[in-house]
Amino acid sequence: MKRIAATTLLLAIGIGSAAAQAVTESARQDAMRSDLRKLVVAEEVYFADSVKYTADLRALSGFFRLTAGVLGLTITLTGDGWTGSVGHQGTATVCVIYVGSTAIGPAMQEGKPVCRESSVPADTVAARAAIDAGNARWIAAFHRADAPAVAALFAADAVQFRGSGAVVRGRDAIQNAFATLFRDNGWAEATITTANVWLVDERAYETGKFSFTFHPAGRPPATNTGRYVTIWSGQADGSWKIDVDFGVPSDTAP
Repeated sequence: MKRIAATTLLLAIGIGSAAAQAVTESARQDAMRSDLRKLVVAEEVYFADSVKYTADLRALSGFFRLTAGVLGLTITLTGDGWTGSVGHQGTATVCVIYVGSTAIGPAMQEGKPVCRESSVPADTVAARAAIDAGNARWIAAFHRADAPAVAALFAADAVQFRGSGAVVRGRDAIQNAFATLFRDNGWAEATITTANVWLVDERAYETGKFSFTFHPAGRPPATNTGRYVTIWSGQADGSWKIDVDFGVPSDTAP
C-alpha cells in the first residue's frame, strides 16, 4: 500500500510539474504577444507625429516598455511598414508581427502576433539584435567619416587588429586610427553581413563579411572586402561593446 501511495505521489508531482511548465510557457507567449500589440500602438503614435515608422527604440521609449522577461526586440523597417520579433527568458519560442504588406513567417495577418519555436535561445536573439544595431551605427559612421562615432562602439580597453598587421589598443587609439583612415581615404560606403553569432556567458562572437568603398578626394573610389571576427561584451547598462575586432581582407586594405 505504501509503495502504491508513493508511486501515486510521484506521478502527481510529475504531472503537476509538466502542467506548471506548460502554464509558464503559455504565460511567456502571452507576454510576448501583448508587447507586440503594444508595439503596434506605439508605432502608430510615432507615425502620427513623424509620418514614418521607426526602428529606434529610443524614439518609442516615452510610450512603450517591454514586459519583464521579454527581450531581443528587433524592428525592421519595410517599404510600407515594419516587422518585429521578440524572445523571452527561459524559452526558445520567438513571437513575430508585421504592419504593412511585408509578412514575417509564420505571421500571415497584419497586426496579429504569432509565436513559433526557434533553435536560437532568446538571449542569443537579444545579443544578435544589439550587434545588428551596432553594425548599423558603424555603417552610418563610415558614411560620415565619423571616427568618434566608430570608436564609441568599442570598449575602453578594446583591441583592433588591422589589415596592415598593426595592433591598436584602447578606444582612444582606435579613434585616432580611424581618423587617420578617413583623412587619407575619405568617407566610405560600408556593408556588413553577419554570418553567425555565438553567445558564451557575457560575450558574443560574431563572424561575417564586409565591404568598404572609400571615396578619397581627387582619386577614384577604392573597395576593400573580406571577412571578419568581432567579439562583443555585454555592459552593465545593458549595451554591447566591441572587445576585439579583426578583419581578414581579400585584398590590400586602405
